[in-house]
Amino acid sequence: AEPSLNVERIDGADAHADLLKKAMKNAKDSIIILCGWVTDYVVDEEFKELLKGALERGVNVYIGYGYVAANEAKPRNDAQKRAEDYLYKDLLPWCVEQDPKGILKIVKHPNHAKVLIRDEEYAVCGSFNWLSNAGRSRNRDYSWVIKDKEFVIKEKEIILNELLSHYDKRDFLKTIFPWSRH
Repeated sequence: AEPSLNVERIDGADAHADLLKKAMKNAKDSIIILCGWVTDYVVDEEFKELLKGALERGVNVYIGYGYVAANEAKPRNDAQKRAEDYLYKDLLPWCVEQDPKGILKIVKHPNHAKVLIRDEEYAVCGSFNWLSNAGRSRNRDYSWVIKDKEFVIKEKEIILNELLSHYDKRDFLKTIFPWSRH
């Protein structure tokens, strides 16, 4: 018999959206979400509560987004602006004020990745835009859920090194508010 690859396939936007919610409800250590865009189609009231709950439980949450098209200076749409406003103007100040057990790191940098990593349990890579697709799209999305612990640990390290190496102007605030872990 062939050895198991420890890989599953998920199919459909709603299955992906459900997996993101489950990850936020059940993560024990960390969540990494990479996506080209962030919109309030996903960053809605339920998402906000799940995210705060994860942070309060001590889950470290890393969000990387910021698709940049070649030769295109396309302005953000209202759904993107509202989501970014929430993350930077509401959630980060909430983190400073409430000081949850987990830390939140939001990095805006050019990427088109579609990755979700929960703890050292699994990594998901495929076509689903985690932070801009609420699961209502008629487009077909599918991804592979990889549950090989060695692979997940290695990818997590690579992605975190990449994310945390990107300088963001908002990091300048740490020189003003050095007590903030966020």
